[in-house]
Amino acid sequence: MSWNTQVLMPFDLETTGVDKVTARIVTACYGQSVPDCYGQLDLAEVLLADPGIEISAEATAIHGITTEHAREHGEPAANVVCKISLALANAIGTGTPIVGMNLAYDFSVLHRECARYEISTPEEFAGAPYSRIIDVYVLDKQADPYRRGQRRLADLCRHYCVTFTDEHTARADAFATAAVARAMWERYVWLRTVDVVELTDCQRVWRANQARSLEAYFARSGKTEQDGSPIRCDPCWPVCNC
Repeated sequence: MSWNTQVLMPFDLETTGVDKVTARIVTACYGQSVPDCYGQLDLAEVLLADPGIEISAEATAIHGITTEHAREHGEPAANVVCKISLALANAIGTGTPIVGMNLAYDFSVLHRECARYEISTPEEFAGAPYSRIIDVYVLDKQADPYRRGQRRLADLCRHYCVTFTDEHTARADAFATAAVARAMWERYVWLRTVDVVELTDCQRVWRANQARSLEAYFARSGKTEQDGSPIRCDPCWPVCNC
C-alpha cells in the first residue's frame, strides 16, 4: 500500500534555540493527516511547555512565545515530553508514518529531553525503532539536489504549491509538512513505487550522503568553525549523535 493512501502523523517542535544539544521544547504538535485531505489535521494535539530555561530572543522572534508566556501558561516540561514520546511510540506501534521537516533536529531534541527527565524515548516505549519516517527536507534534497535558493519549509511550500500560513507555529508547520509530502508524492513518480519502510532506510543513506556533500561544500568555500577546524555535519538520521 502506498504511503500516500495512509493516514500520516505530522510532527513538529518549536524550541528555545537552534542548537539541538541545548534546545528545550516550547511547543509541539502531532496529529493525523487524512488521505485526500492534503494535510488536514484531525485530532491534532498542540502542547505548550514551560521549558525551565529562558527562551532566547531569537527563538521568540521566530515562534512568538516568550519566557513569561511559557511560564504562565505552559505545562511542566516533563509532562509534555512524556506525552510526545508516548504519541510517537503509538505511531511506531501502529505503523503510522511520521512526517516532518528536518526531523533529525526534532527527534534529537526530543531524545535529549527524554534523557533530561529520565523518560523513555518513543523507540523505548514502543520496543521498536523508527521505521516509517517521511522527512520532506531529506526527500527534497534528494529529488532536486541542484535547485538554487533556500530550503526552509516556506520555500518547499512555494516550490510544491502548498498554501502556508502562520509559519513557525507548531500546528501550521506540521500541517504544511504533510501537505508537502503528499505534493511530492504526486510530482515524483519514483516516490509512488517505494514502500515507506524502504523509503525510511533510503533516507538514512541519503542524509549521510547529503551531510558529506555539505562538508565538502564548506571545505571548498573555505568555511570553518571558529577555531579554524573543518565544519562537520552529523550524518546520522533520524536521531543525531552530536
